[in-house]
Amino acid sequence: MSKGQPIQHYFKSSIWCGIKQQIATVIPNSIWVVGTGEKIHFWTDNWPGEPLVDILQIDPMVHINFNGLLCDVITNAAWNIPVEVYSSPDVASRLAYITLPSSALSDLFSWSHTPDGKLSAKLAFSFLRPQAPTLPWASTIWTTCIPPSHSFIFWCLVHGKIPTDDNLSSRGCAIVLMCSFCLKNVETSDHLFFNCDFAVSVWNWLGLLLNFVIDHASALALFNSISRPCSSQMYDIFSASIVHSVHAIWWARNNIRFS
Repeated sequence: MSKGQPIQHYFKSSIWCGIKQQIATVIPNSIWVVGTGEKIHFWTDNWPGEPLVDILQIDPMVHINFNGLLCDVITNAAWNIPVEVYSSPDVASRLAYITLPSSALSDLFSWSHTPDGKLSAKLAFSFLRPQAPTLPWASTIWTTCIPPSHSFIFWCLVHGKIPTDDNLSSRGCAIVLMCSFCLKNVETSDHLFFNCDFAVSVWNWLGLLLNFVIDHASALALFNSISRPCSSQMYDIFSASIVHSVHAIWWARNNIRFS
């Protein structure tokens, strides 16, 4: 409409293409709040929590022609549901939690994941793109007291992205799978940084230097070895030592491999 008159053209929506793709997500995550029942399909809308055809396990080939509205089974703000439907214990228990309004209120299709039933753009974005959990070690390695190049090596180690022989082989590189330190085992991230005799000697030496036992079972176990409580300065020293040691092991491996 423009100035009260129907327009002869339409404006292409820049957001509708994205919205219509998410209809299949919105519908199962929303629920009808019953008012007069004039907008709610009795059989296929989820006003009792899930559609009646699903609760009663009615075959889709049978209910495809069901077209009754919820207002057809409401009389004077009371249920007038057929006995064949109401006799189901599951249906009866669900109806007990639905309060019919005494006045003519409009039906409301509400979002199930908010107390007020309203779906905002922010909530939709958060639902479709949930925030990744906070990683306790992330803020520890990315600090001013640790060079970014050292932090990056530790980050790659945690995510299994270190280009060790097994990772390169899985990507199609034809190489000899051999640890450069012990020349006995296949080089994997776990072996190179945690299980090789050279790595074990590094962690034992660092533990003696810092006067605490280092659990070198995994990258995250290294940080869990740091005893608490301790001052923030001492924690920074311990964590920086661990990250530097990981970088030193990787540097020593590359120095042996490519020298």
